[in-house]
Amino acid sequence: RGLTDVDVGLDVGADLFLRTGPVATQLVLRQEVAGGHEGFTAKLSFGTRIPFTPRTRLGMEVGTTWADDDYMDAFFSVDHREAWRSIYRPYAADAGFKDTFVGMRFDHDFTDRVGLLAAMRYSRLIGDAADSPIVEGPGGSRDQVTFVLGLSYKWTFGG
Repeated sequence: RGLTDVDVGLDVGADLFLRTGPVATQLVLRQEVAGGHEGFTAKLSFGTRIPFTPRTRLGMEVGTTWADDDYMDAFFSVDHREAWRSIYRPYAADAGFKDTFVGMRFDHDFTDRVGLLAAMRYSRLIGDAADSPIVEGPGGSRDQVTFVLGLSYKWTFGG
């Protein structure tokens, strides 16, 4: 309450993926271009997938995310106007590493087209993100947990 909302936006970016033996390295670059925060993030992660059967896999990853000034400002800073209207003190978050994370995912293909995904990621906010009064204040936490459960369907085009 009292803070400026971050509007929905549109991101563009690139995912770079390199597999060397059982280890996969991924670099995900994102720039918000419309609405929202207009910020840039770069996520670097290392992971592996363990096949239990031809249709069932378990994956694990560790990584970190770096964010620019625009991103950090939109999500973690509190300007003087917001501080006046809210319970938070003024705070200016600078660019830097915002989190480290570890995750697991389970994939199972029921058929060649239909599959199940279950995933969990634990992130720990670090640096200026962790020091934000939004994170340190009531209801905030440096610890972030995400769960995903979904079904997938694969389409094929052409011959």
